[in-house]
Amino acid sequence: MSITVMCPDVHITSVSSWGMVFVPSPSQNAHTREEYAKTTGKWIEEQLKKHEQQIINIDKQKEVLRDEKSIASIS
Repeated sequence: MSITVMCPDVHITSVSSWGMVFVPSPSQNAHTREEYAKTTGKWIEEQLKKHEQQIINIDKQKEVLRDEKSIASIS
């Protein structure tokens, strides 16, 4: 997944299945694209990975429940 933010003074405060929340950066310390990538860009990447892992865990839980229901119906 790739995210491009055109304004360096924009900060993403949350990432969820509904989308992202963009607000003005409180510090506005990312004066260059490189600084942005090292700070906010890295945070976005971590949040996306965390969200992806949550989805994987939910899918695994659903699979376990389906297996349990299948076993119960066979018994």
